[in-house]
Amino acid sequence: MQSKKLVLSFIAAITLFVGGCNLFNPTESINVDSDDAEALTYEGYVQFQKNDYNEAAKYFKKAIKADKTHSEAWYGLAKAIMNQQDINPFEFLKYANVGSNVAIPFYDMDDKTAQKYESSLDTVRNFLQEFIVMDTTGKLDNVITFGTFANSYMVLESVHSMLGLRSVAQGLEVCNKNNPNVNNECNLGVVLNSLKGRVGSTLDGFHEVFTTCKYYPGAMRTAGDQFLQGFDLIKDEAKDQAFETACGALAQTTERGEDDRTLDKNLNIVIAQFGYSDTSDDDGDGCVDEELYDGVDNDGDGEIDEDIRDRTNPIEYDIALGIKNKMAGKTKIKDLMIVKTAKPNDKYEKVDVDMNGVPGKKDDAEWDFVYSSYNKRVEKNDHRFAFAKKLVFNPKNMDIEEYTDLKYKVAKDKDPSNLQYDLKFRQENIGGCWVNYDQQKFEQWLQGGI
Repeated sequence: MQSKKLVLSFIAAITLFVGGCNLFNPTESINVDSDDAEALTYEGYVQFQKNDYNEAAKYFKKAIKADKTHSEAWYGLAKAIMNQQDINPFEFLKYANVGSNVAIPFYDMDDKTAQKYESSLDTVRNFLQEFIVMDTTGKLDNVITFGTFANSYMVLESVHSMLGLRSVAQGLEVCNKNNPNVNNECNLGVVLNSLKGRVGSTLDGFHEVFTTCKYYPGAMRTAGDQFLQGFDLIKDEAKDQAFETACGALAQTTERGEDDRTLDKNLNIVIAQFGYSDTSDDDGDGCVDEELYDGVDNDGDGEIDEDIRDRTNPIEYDIALGIKNKMAGKTKIKDLMIVKTAKPNDKYEKVDVDMNGVPGKKDDAEWDFVYSSYNKRVEKNDHRFAFAKKLVFNPKNMDIEEYTDLKYKVAKDKDPSNLQYDLKFRQENIGGCWVNYDQQKFEQWLQGGI
């Protein structure tokens, strides 16, 4: 259900944006004056109206060479490149709204068409990103700005990301069209979670979407209502500020990391925002989805937001305080995504976060903070859930980086036939929730039964 909901929101976003996408629609002509760059730009638009995009691009490039600040020439060149690449937004809709029940947009697009669009989108995106950098660093004249085409850019980045996920899905056995259960088993959650350990450039598209939302929150509002947590509680007049605040935090989080561990952590946050957390131990401390997306350490292990619960849980953020902090110039996630309360949904009622034998539905300690008041948590510098009071992390007092690296290796060590770290090692060197396992439970965990 969640998968279909996200696909429908993706389709709705494209439908909305195509109607108002300036990049996708012809432009009106621009007046000429005596300036050479202006004249060249005007001639470029004349050629554009004649559908001679190659000739138009030549004039726009000449105009930019004459005056690098001339935003109308940059914009004209962007439109010319778009048409040179034969990118048809209505074809996006055709494949996004396909009859297949598989919850992955473009899943049924043929390989030749997908490859065409991937190549074309790369060309367009590369130029637009140069345009955006020029505009957002004050190097253009502000006649045409990023805001002019933010909606269009959101569509391009979303489609580019979904095409990338389509390629990943093709390599998964569960998503093989010959699998009789493909309609039920192949979804975005499966695909996203399969990327852990090999994220590559997948995060880049999401980062661009969230960055666009940060600067132009209206471009994300319709789609964001569907998968960014807490926005159903916000009054309409506050939504743009709220989206700007939340998307700014997500843009910061999804910046490309330096190593696999950081990439996996950032991917896990995206997965959680889409509601696809796989209820597994992603950080190697034996606990399951014990963190919230709030920029603080909820389990006391020294890491932040590394193994988070998904947004389908009823987690209430203090939106007003987050906006107030942003207006005051605060930019850290802990100042923007402030959690008031958290409770488990149906999925997490069955999840035993700390592996003590009592699942979330019956274990308030897994969802209640040590200090219920946010101000008290700040005062005490203790943002832990109550279950964490009983845990000891890093019992051998390793260097924090060494300890975190070891946890990451332990998280990947799940092959019973080639196990590197047994339960005793984990209990003595990692601590955390591993102390709540016995050998039977550990073997069950290795088999994927927990």
